[in-house]
Amino acid sequence: MSTVNYQRYAVIDIGTNSAILLVCDVNHRTQEYDVVLDTAEITRFGQGLHPTRCLQPSSIERTFGVIRQYLRQTENLDVEQTVIVGTNALRVAENAHRFIDLVQDEFELGIEVISAQTEAHFSYLSVKEDQTFQSFKTHKLMVIDIGGGSTEQVFFDDELVCLSVPFGIVSLTDRFVKNDPPTDQEIREIELFIKETLVSQGWATKFQVPIVLVGIGGTIVNLAAIESGLIELDLSVVHGQVLDRRQISNRIDLFRSLTVDTLRRVPGLEVKRAEVILAGTLILRGLMNYIGVDQVHVSTRGIRYGVMIDRFLTEGTDF
Repeated sequence: MSTVNYQRYAVIDIGTNSAILLVCDVNHRTQEYDVVLDTAEITRFGQGLHPTRCLQPSSIERTFGVIRQYLRQTENLDVEQTVIVGTNALRVAENAHRFIDLVQDEFELGIEVISAQTEAHFSYLSVKEDQTFQSFKTHKLMVIDIGGGSTEQVFFDDELVCLSVPFGIVSLTDRFVKNDPPTDQEIREIELFIKETLVSQGWATKFQVPIVLVGIGGTIVNLAAIESGLIELDLSVVHGQVLDRRQISNRIDLFRSLTVDTLRRVPGLEVKRAEVILAGTLILRGLMNYIGVDQVHVSTRGIRYGVMIDRFLTEGTDF
């Protein structure tokens, strides 16, 4: 991309389980962008949030340290503008202002706490504008985003429909898993809770055209990395990969039989994701069963790409 035409922007996504930094060079004339940096750190920001409804001091400290590190990187990369968004943990925590004020006071940057609907919109936008999935024009595109504290379903049906349920990999783990490895009863409770919540929240299941399901989030990316036998995560390898229900069920059988320490040694699985990978995989299978699809396409992108497109590529928001 020509240095004459681009401007460099950054998006920091503060999620319940991880914080992610995306830096892009945007060409406003051509409405194109090049990725300069896309990096993530698992901070477990929402750990302990379910029983207390408050962010824990250790979680605040960990996440604040990562934000400081990210902003140093944006400064070194000569980023012209940085947008910070927060999702479920900052939506529900009673002391969210403590973290928001801390970032504002230290870095003079505000955190935009986005609604579940807006989060879902950004998830859909990140997939819709991705050339990897442009071949599915005759199918209904449905995007699911399994996060740390909430899970979103997005599709277009005369208008953009964004649905969100208040559970994710961190919140389900904190709420239900007390043993290592979890008991059969704990697994059943998670599966029942997922099903009952989807029904009560009115998630859509019936469509007149074939559905292409695209999943984003660390759970799906890690499952694809495990299936690919990767020793180190390579986003270019797993992006666009397809997982079927049989593979997902096989992984659930494996994960539920292992302790967290053993899971940390599974090739392709991020060490810090070992505690929550089972809950995430149960969510994925529950969603696929409920929607009635046998495959999910893997996207390594997420709401950070949707924010980048929405805020800095002005023509990217038309549906």
